[in-house]
Amino acid sequence: MLLLLVLVFFSLFFRLGSAPMQRWDESRLALNAAGILEQREWLVMFYGGQPDLWNTKPPLMIWLQALSIKALGYTDLAVRLPAALAALATTLGLFWYGHRYLRGPLMGWLAAVVLLASPGYITLHVVRTGDYDALLVLWTTIALLAFGNYLTTGASRTLWLVVGAFTLAVFTKGVAGVVGLPALLLAAACTKQLPGLLRQRHLYLGGLALLIAAGSYYVARESAAPGYLAAVWANELGGRATTALDDHSESLGWYTNLLATSKYSFWLVFSLVGLVLGIRQQPRSPEYRLVVLWGCWVGWYLLVLSLVQTKLTWYDAPIYPALALLAAFGISMLVRAVTVHFRLPALRPVVWVLLSLLLFWGPYANLMKQQTTAHRARYGEAEVQFGRHLQRQRTAQPWLTAYSILTSSAYNGSMEWYAIVAQKSFNEQVTYRFDDNIPQLVAGETVMVCDSRLRQQLQQQRVVQVLLQQDSCATLRVLK
Repeated sequence: MLLLLVLVFFSLFFRLGSAPMQRWDESRLALNAAGILEQREWLVMFYGGQPDLWNTKPPLMIWLQALSIKALGYTDLAVRLPAALAALATTLGLFWYGHRYLRGPLMGWLAAVVLLASPGYITLHVVRTGDYDALLVLWTTIALLAFGNYLTTGASRTLWLVVGAFTLAVFTKGVAGVVGLPALLLAAACTKQLPGLLRQRHLYLGGLALLIAAGSYYVARESAAPGYLAAVWANELGGRATTALDDHSESLGWYTNLLATSKYSFWLVFSLVGLVLGIRQQPRSPEYRLVVLWGCWVGWYLLVLSLVQTKLTWYDAPIYPALALLAAFGISMLVRAVTVHFRLPALRPVVWVLLSLLLFWGPYANLMKQQTTAHRARYGEAEVQFGRHLQRQRTAQPWLTAYSILTSSAYNGSMEWYAIVAQKSFNEQVTYRFDDNIPQLVAGETVMVCDSRLRQQLQQQRVVQVLLQQDSCATLRVLK
């Protein structure tokens, strides 16, 4: 367990709060969380003092971020910590599930380390930024594991855990939270348990509870700020499924190609081996039923995501725990086959761990290298350098507590977040100036700019003095 926690630290928490805030989704959630604390309104999410109809997801993740900011202050770490903790819970959940229900702690260990070495999961917009997907994966994984318990034990009350997990998934990311539901029905059909499932009253009572809980939120949100349901339809349902929003269009096999080439390339063979060997088990065995369930889950997600017109790299995040379980099963079956064939003595747990680390080290080291490269690349994006420059400005000119930020009219949530941090944490006075406001700048005004085009435009129209320059950002004083 201690070794697993060390790996978790480097995968999930190392330098978590140091990289700049992302310009789009991550910063929008942070701004919504700040809006909760500013407006003292927990039902309607606000942006710019108005109900947010661009970010239409339900507010569970934003609630957690608001609480984290309340506890830790207006920092990037506070925004990202709920996602990292959700990923920690998912990893430990796989470890516990393997120990409790599969082939002991070694199966759980394998599943956990495979997940921690999966580039499609340990990445931006999933577990390394303050976005929805890590929390979504936690709930969908709980639903998947709980339904696996139902298939193998017949314990009908576990269906309530499935319903509860899917309800929390809906409150995290709306309709994306229930994409995996048909996969569970498909798995029940493939294992010949669908008739028994359909006779379970807990199934219908739980489904009704989910509809009431989710429906109540959407009705309340629409009543509080009309126009919300129309925005949900345009952004999450009809628009995203039938149209490639913001030109996010890719080929039909895009997700499977990414799995094979970059996001899961090393482990994919082991997952396929686990699937093939699993479906060759006795049809009524727990191994057969679980492997069918995991395979249906992955296959269903890939089918749906391939058919949806809007394609983004993080949409497939919920499949990685199931893929990790398949890979762990495949590795354990291969080791068992080799042991039996060569009549080797059973491996001791410590030997298991050492051998798995040898297998694991290559892809894990490569993943850490990729994360380091991505981390450094974020410092090269001019649009997200405001926070870093403001930190240097406070060190170099601590007396400078009132200034303007020169920006274009294009959305830049990262800049807006760091302006809020400056106001809330450092009591600084920040004013926005747009490119068409340059003639109205007054002599003596201090202006910060991180856009080379805007800086050139400013220097062409006004006489300025450079107070601080670093990377793409500069702090300038207007002389005349």
